[in-house]
Amino acid sequence: MNGDRTMRLPWKQSYGLFLFVMMVLWLVQPVFAQSDEPLPEEARGKFGGPDTVPNRIESERVDKDTLFEFEFLKPYYDWKDRILEKYGYAYALDYYPIYLKASDNLPGTDDDAASAVMRFSGFWQLMGRAEDSNSTGTLVYLVEHRHRYTDNLPGEFALESLGYAGFIGIPYGSEGGLHLTNLYWNQEWQNGFGFAAGFLDVTDWVDVYALTSPWTDFYNFVFSIGAATMDLPDDAALGIGAGGWLAENVYLIAGFEDLNSDPNDPSDGFNTFFNDHEFFKHVEIGWVTSAREQYYLDNIHLTLWHADERDEIDVEDGLGAFLSF
Repeated sequence: MNGDRTMRLPWKQSYGLFLFVMMVLWLVQPVFAQSDEPLPEEARGKFGGPDTVPNRIESERVDKDTLFEFEFLKPYYDWKDRILEKYGYAYALDYYPIYLKASDNLPGTDDDAASAVMRFSGFWQLMGRAEDSNSTGTLVYLVEHRHRYTDNLPGEFALESLGYAGFIGIPYGSEGGLHLTNLYWNQEWQNGFGFAAGFLDVTDWVDVYALTSPWTDFYNFVFSIGAATMDLPDDAALGIGAGGWLAENVYLIAGFEDLNSDPNDPSDGFNTFFNDHEFFKHVEIGWVTSAREQYYLDNIHLTLWHADERDEIDVEDGLGAFLSF
């Protein structure tokens, strides 16, 4: 069950709060890292929702139950497991088509829409593959190719053809072409503290819960991150995020991302990040009711966010709080 409430906060700037939280996260890490014995893998409590590249690949690698059995592919999957074990590298190629059909649509509009996304993702653990390592460093990437099968796009179909003022099939709403979604470095310590820096999909880190994926769960963004109330950056924004465990069952996550990054032109993200200084900032504190590695399955968390004013597209700054359980 996921229940949500949104409210406005009285402050105008959140920089002080954000910097304070990042400082706390930085101080938490060395305090807990003094332990001589690293925690087992299942107790480290990695952050990031079910749709992060490592989590998605790992879940598909472990889950062997499929609708159809393709025994002839078993040698291929065994080879991939050996590559992962020997070199710390894993990859995946996914294809997600979507087709929407309306039984009754607005006059003069199309009654269907179709498009698809091909995703090539992977991670390469370059540091800390030894079992007794206190930290790991991993390069994560995700490149997509988005293309349409009909003139209209599924992401626009609900509004233009149905008159529904909502957000359906957001990833299928772009004009197409190559799309950089992830390219970041992920550093994790044995105590559960970690950070990610580079091109991030903020929906992998903000207000995540078990059914947040647009690829495997809900097409409707209202059932996803922040119930569509947050002024989020695009799904490939240059930024940094960090998380750590303040207590056995209490975690803190914070980060900021560029609001003007363009996943179709990622190189321009460096220009907007360092020159425009228009960021989305978020701080989340949560209480986990089960195991750490399943923190997004059973928790109660409060997310505070702030989005800077964007001069070029004339969007005012916004802020709010989001409670999810």
